[in-house]
Amino acid sequence: MKEEYENPESKPETGLNGVEVPVATQKECECLLKNMMSAFAVFESVFDETGRFISYRFLYINESYERITGVKNEDVKGKTVQEVWPGTEPEWIKRYGEVAVTGIPQEFELHHGPTKKLYYCKVYNPWENKSRFCVIFEDITGKKGTEELLKKSHEMFEGIVAAVPVGIGVVSDRVIRWMNSYFYEMMGYMPSDLVGKNTRVLYESDEEYLRVGREFYSQIDDRKVKSAETRIVGKNGKIVEVNMSGAVIDPRDISKGVIFAVTNITERRRIENELRERIRQSMLFHKILMDAQKSENLDSLINSVLAMVGMYLNVSRVYIFEYKGAADTVSNTFEWAGAGISAE
Repeated sequence: MKEEYENPESKPETGLNGVEVPVATQKECECLLKNMMSAFAVFESVFDETGRFISYRFLYINESYERITGVKNEDVKGKTVQEVWPGTEPEWIKRYGEVAVTGIPQEFELHHGPTKKLYYCKVYNPWENKSRFCVIFEDITGKKGTEELLKKSHEMFEGIVAAVPVGIGVVSDRVIRWMNSYFYEMMGYMPSDLVGKNTRVLYESDEEYLRVGREFYSQIDDRKVKSAETRIVGKNGKIVEVNMSGAVIDPRDISKGVIFAVTNITERRRIENELRERIRQSMLFHKILMDAQKSENLDSLINSVLAMVGMYLNVSRVYIFEYKGAADTVSNTFEWAGAGISAE
């Protein structure tokens, strides 16, 4: 059915540089396009004598386009892109030409050298011919820079986590959410062995699991680092002495979990115990020498030494036997017995 209008002023008119719209909506469309947050443009296709798309000419740009690119509609209208930006990359011509000729819309990210910005573009052709096409785009230069920075930061974090000789993990409600590769290597587990499991699987007993829970979690409601020393069990049953230190990810919501570091202190403990033992031995030898210098009775000195050795070794008896070769027998020449132990 043919559409009729009440008066000549209501007939369709040419607006937006050749785009026909009804008079009743033309101003609304212009207002909408003008106030779009995204940049909007209508371009005219430019072909050479062989019909090949070689450029595009500005027909209309909105205020967002002006703000983002720094050009004005009145200054660029009717000019080709090469006249406005001589250094425009060929890829822009190629992408726009594909949409103008085929009518198939495209979305892409592309850097524009002359404006020194990265754009996210949506290009489409709403007409049934190749003469014009539309573009909507956003300046994503800052966003992309932030994404790249976050990506680099994430890669750096992963590199640090992979290289540091410390087990690192995330636990929520004492359920293991994630561990780094060093922890798995240290304890002999695979991720499938631990992820989603309660940390109880790492402890020797319920008592130790509860003790560490009280010591570690009772005051872990702020950003302060808490620590506890314990023994955890590897997959092969090997016991590893560790120092655990950690802090909540978000003090306002402890359910987001705790990030912690696990340091293997088995070797440190061995060295500490060995050093402690050497100190005890040195003290024992020093005491024996001091008593030897003061003593005037050999039997008394021997009995004193036996007592010191017995207490040092934490045993109930210490003997000195005299071997009688001719009779092939031994006799208990000296003996020390601990408190409450009868001498033999």
